[in-house]
Amino acid sequence: MSLELKLKPLQWSEPAKPDSGKTSYYDHVFADCPLGRVMITWKSWKEYDSYAVSWDSDAMSYFASGRTLEEAKALAQEQMLEKVRSILTMIEEMKDDGHRDQKTAGV
Repeated sequence: MSLELKLKPLQWSEPAKPDSGKTSYYDHVFADCPLGRVMITWKSWKEYDSYAVSWDSDAMSYFASGRTLEEAKALAQEQMLEKVRSILTMIEEMKDDGHRDQKTAGV
């Protein structure tokens, strides 16, 4: 099954400085969406740093990095599209399994 989806673009906060962990220990932007908060962090004090994309402020949920903030935002949008596509595919498969179960049960 191939799903043609368009998602509303993530709405990003303005870039913010580190705030001692209240939101992030690093420079950051975030976008809230129905699946949670997406966070992009970077270390502006470094000459060369990547822009790390993760769920909320949990560094363990890191899923991508970009060379620029705009590239990281695009990667986050792609990841959101993939998550939604995956959820919809799972729902369709569950529906299909339910129909098969009903047929085999004589319903």
